[in-house]
Amino acid sequence: MLILQDCAKKFGIDVHKIQRLFDTPETEQDFRENIKRTAELGIKASPTILINNHLFSTNQLLRAEELLVSNFHRNIFHFMHLFRYKTVS
Repeated sequence: MLILQDCAKKFGIDVHKIQRLFDTPETEQDFRENIKRTAELGIKASPTILINNHLFSTNQLLRAEELLVSNFHRNIFHFMHLFRYKTVS
């Protein structure tokens, strides 16, 4: 915890103010409700994104991004090849 506090202080974050915000009954209740909700949704990692009732972990989203980018490049190459072929013939 001291490492986090040291980092926060380096960035000008008032650690004591944040601690006071967390030490309230309302925050404790909000935290407990969030934990309960994540358990109900089956969330086991953070961050997790919920889209149309489907959970996506960070690793899944990074892999999806990789696939989209690689497919985009492949599809552009394919389109350019077809376009070139049609204009030549």
